[in-house]
Amino acid sequence: MPVLRYNAAMLEFFNQYSAVIVVGVSLLLVAFATNGFRRRKKTLIVVAVTLAVLTLGYFQVRTGPSSVPVAVAVDDALTGNRPVLMEVYSDF
Repeated sequence: MPVLRYNAAMLEFFNQYSAVIVVGVSLLLVAFATNGFRRRKKTLIVVAVTLAVLTLGYFQVRTGPSSVPVAVAVDDALTGNRPVLMEVYSDF
């Protein structure tokens, strides 16, 4: 049974830190693609631009504040007489 706990913990880790892992791997690939760290200035510029693009992309697609601020408002909306579309999303 310890194997199942280990797998669940690893899956939880990769799920929570997937964005950081993808950004890190992307930066490494970009750095190696630009002459494998031989020309430092060019590599640093390309890595910095890539990091900026990935960061701006993250801020562009992340969710904003909730339109329903408290749980009581969710209960009121669900028990009302109108149809309700509930969307649950997490940035992780």
